[in-house]
Amino acid sequence: PRNALRAERSAAAGLLFVSLIWGTTFVAVKSALADTGPLLFVGTRFAIAALVAAGVFLPRWRPRSGRLPDGSAAGPRASRARATAILYGIPVGLVLAFSYAAQTIGLQTTTPARSAFITALSVVLVPFWAWALYRRPPGVRPAIGLLLTLPGSWMLTRPDSGFWHSGDWWTLACAVAFGLHIVLVTRLGGKLETVGFLIGQLATTAGLALAVSWMVETPRLDLTPRLVGALLLTAVLATAVTNWLQIRLQPRLPASRTAVIFATEPVFAAVFSFLIIGETLGTAGWLGGALIVAGVIVSETEAR
Repeated sequence: PRNALRAERSAAAGLLFVSLIWGTTFVAVKSALADTGPLLFVGTRFAIAALVAAGVFLPRWRPRSGRLPDGSAAGPRASRARATAILYGIPVGLVLAFSYAAQTIGLQTTTPARSAFITALSVVLVPFWAWALYRRPPGVRPAIGLLLTLPGSWMLTRPDSGFWHSGDWWTLACAVAFGLHIVLVTRLGGKLETVGFLIGQLATTAGLALAVSWMVETPRLDLTPRLVGALLLTAVLATAVTNWLQIRLQPRLPASRTAVIFATEPVFAAVFSFLIIGETLGTAGWLGGALIVAGVIVSETEAR
């Protein structure tokens, strides 16, 4: 029991670190957009993430014993499984690409803290996406969570702070798409080879964002220290490393505890935004953010 408790505490600390890393990315991306366009940033970020994921994860899935880590036999069957996973990762990657593109475009005209709290609405929308796609009616808790987030969103983007900037609308679109992405990954992830599914999504996001950036943006990539730092933070730490930590640590904790830990992400984002660029939400903004976090906790506990 003592060892189990120690393992739970270590897992909770690791996932809290994941949430903290995610919280730092909003300020980093906001600052980096002074040196590049939003779509080019997303494309470059995910290209690096795909290369890092391939370099880190693929060698671990080439065992000398002739068996994969899950116990299944390696060989042609495993290769077909990986190819299938990559193919399924392409349409899911399209949803992921839109999500991150919308969020990054939104950060041009909204603040990091507002972006983080609005993005958190994606979890509240998960049960409703599942209802729309798979005819699984949401329970009572998701409905309560949604009711909590509606006034919270209004208080966070209240009229005296500039009610619903264009960036807020883009971020809301990101939250809707993220909710769909969560449902698709939950539905498909357990049935597909993990590494292929992940790399298929990362590569698709990178390719689509880079292609579209050349059509709608003026190519600009000034490799300043803040841009390089933001790319390394978001691609390596916030994508490759956090995915690895989630795979290892998340199964060790109850779902409700994981929900509470991940609900701290927008709080971390607001704290870093205040410390680094001086953003303040005010009393109403913090209360609105608290309602959104409460709605996320209630909804995610039910969804999981």
